[in-house]
Amino acid sequence: MSIYQAMFRRWDLSKPALMSVDSTQTYADLHQQVLNTVGWLQEQGVSGGDILCVQLPKSERLLYLLLAGLAMGVPVLPLNDRYTASEVTYYVKDVRAKLSILLVKPLDWYGKVMLADELPDIFPMTQTVELPLDIAPGDLALLLYTSGTTGRPKGAMISHGNLLASIKALHTAWQWQSTDRLLHLLPLFHVHGLVVAQFGALYANACTLWMPPKWTPDSVVEAWSVHQISICMMVPTIVHRLLSVSSVPELPYLRLCTSGSAPLPVSTHQAFEGKFGRHIVERYGMTEVGIVLSNPYEGEQRAGTVGFPLGEMQFRIVGSNGEPCAFGEVGELLIAGPSVISGYWEQPEATQRTIVDGWLHSGDLATLDADGYYSIVGRSKDLIISGGFNVYPKEVEQVLLTLEGVQDVAVVGLPSKEWGEEVVAVVVGDVDWSSVENIAKEQLAPYKRPKHLLMVEAFPRNAMGKVQKATLRERVAKQFSIH
Repeated sequence: MSIYQAMFRRWDLSKPALMSVDSTQTYADLHQQVLNTVGWLQEQGVSGGDILCVQLPKSERLLYLLLAGLAMGVPVLPLNDRYTASEVTYYVKDVRAKLSILLVKPLDWYGKVMLADELPDIFPMTQTVELPLDIAPGDLALLLYTSGTTGRPKGAMISHGNLLASIKALHTAWQWQSTDRLLHLLPLFHVHGLVVAQFGALYANACTLWMPPKWTPDSVVEAWSVHQISICMMVPTIVHRLLSVSSVPELPYLRLCTSGSAPLPVSTHQAFEGKFGRHIVERYGMTEVGIVLSNPYEGEQRAGTVGFPLGEMQFRIVGSNGEPCAFGEVGELLIAGPSVISGYWEQPEATQRTIVDGWLHSGDLATLDADGYYSIVGRSKDLIISGGFNVYPKEVEQVLLTLEGVQDVAVVGLPSKEWGEEVVAVVVGDVDWSSVENIAKEQLAPYKRPKHLLMVEAFPRNAMGKVQKATLRERVAKQFSIH
């Protein structure tokens, strides 16, 4: 059974499924549009086992194509709508897509390429489409590529079973109901916006409201109130923007606000709760596993942690020697369970390095406290080793974020002949060096204290708001001489 069939079986076809500022579609409308899209794809020569590559702006037409591919057993690769021709070329050729629907013409390609303006405005009505019933849980559903910060990007092979396990676990943990209304602010080419948000709502038989692309913080908060929004999923960039609103209406329906894709400072948690009266549920996931840890919907939600395991997922935290870490000790987070991918597209060596005896090595550094709460302290590749001691950037960042004038901060390492690496604080805002020195002396051991300060107007971020520390390290290396 495909993930689409699993969702379809839960739908009340008379209920509203998708809303925008100027239209509403019922689940019956949505299903018919998916069938129409399946028929159109078949006319283009696409069939089960082929790969469909789609690069379109966030739109209902994009969602139809994604769902149609899943419904007919055609693995789909959604691409960032900001990718250049060079970037698109790599992905189209890497997966050997049977059909690629793109905003930009690739430099070279495999299969059939259709530019977005060649698509019909409305996929033609069809009455004869039959969806396959033999799609197995292990069959490939989505190809979602990692960021490729080290080596070439890797295509995570996400199966129908992976998707269903992830969505069902979140459905239970966050107590999704068919009466929920989701405000959708995220892109559809990423696991957060596509799987966690949109597929989560569709599996729950809930209604999704899409905001216009150029929304404002005030328009979001107004939508929460006017459209009786109950769920809103965000990334830290969105949370920061929403804190700028001047007035907050009554929000009796808003029950669940989440943030993910990047850590959210404790101070931001507190500011959001103070302004909106809602605690942000922070959780943890990655493309290769979906969302697998979450603070409890009911119970103590600890800011700065990512909570407890979801569903049937299992976890280990191990040191560099592979041995389990004690409570509070930092180590790499290993993950096993039904939502873990089988591997990376045509990269067996990368698969073998990442998934060992069924355990996915996340590359994230984590701790576990005595109450069972997990915390993510950084990426192993972002770990700074200064004078032989480990410096975890998040710890330093949290201290500096308490300084007046600091809007955001990222801590990176600068190669040093004397220390191996020196700690550099990259700050958005207005702060002087003496303030950084003083608070570091008060709250941080000598080896953790920043030795340099770089002020910037903004951080380089990816599409989901994650700070691109590799880019920051390059800038830091150019700014400061190595000594």
